[in-house]
Amino acid sequence: MSTTTVIDQIQSFLAPIPGITVLFKDVPWQMTGENWQANSMPGTAAFLHVEHITESRIAMGGEHGGWKQRDYQVALVVLYQYLIPSDVASKDVWVDGRNALVDAAIARIESDRGFGSVDGFPIWQAGNQDRGIEVNLEFPVWDKGGGKVRNWFRLDFKVTEMVPA
Repeated sequence: MSTTTVIDQIQSFLAPIPGITVLFKDVPWQMTGENWQANSMPGTAAFLHVEHITESRIAMGGEHGGWKQRDYQVALVVLYQYLIPSDVASKDVWVDGRNALVDAAIARIESDRGFGSVDGFPIWQAGNQDRGIEVNLEFPVWDKGGGKVRNWFRLDFKVTEMVPA
């Protein structure tokens, strides 16, 4: 298999997370307003980023047999945006949508440890290893002129590929 094959599988599996408008394979060089909009409501753009890859040989079956375990440390970076309505009483209601998105992303990762792979290829398991899924929430930013709250967060998880050696 290849890094491209694994990333394509991750993107394909995570793309239908409810609330994510677009999911890029890595940081796009440009994002425009339509990346956040879905049916004229605020949406959420996201991208994947593989931070590092490690490989270990698992020798079973003699000198020429075995597997290579390739681990990808992946971040799903989510760029949440909330349009502030003019008549809302609660000043922190924006967080409800963000929390629902965090829960939906975690539920999607937990729904299939192989991320839709067949017989463990290309992904043997994901989000299921030591430390499983980590969520890092950034502080929100208020766009005073545009009436928006933006809050980036990331879900870190490991993806393991098993490659015949």
